[in-house]
Amino acid sequence: TEINLQLGELTLKKHHLEVLPPEFEDFEDFQNILAPDSGTASGVSLQCAEVKNTNNRSWVRLVGRRHDLQLWVPDPRPATTPFDRAFPTKLRLGERWIATLLEPV
Repeated sequence: TEINLQLGELTLKKHHLEVLPPEFEDFEDFQNILAPDSGTASGVSLQCAEVKNTNNRSWVRLVGRRHDLQLWVPDPRPATTPFDRAFPTKLRLGERWIATLLEPV
């Protein structure tokens, strides 16, 4: 942590403090856990410092709290699977026992 008194800047591990971006505050978990304690409803903003920023993730650390927040972007790649047989209609003879075990579920 560095404090520059001439410029009035505080840095945390070489990252400048900033107001928590609003996209973090939109989640229900944030509203239930951090918002009542933070005073965001009264117009007081939380301060954070960037931990790591990548193409698909924004990771910030809340100042004065023991919380990190991570905001992920959904992966645009289509999900692929090597499995192409339907269950239970396409089971082989040696696999039929699986259907009897899973049938109650």
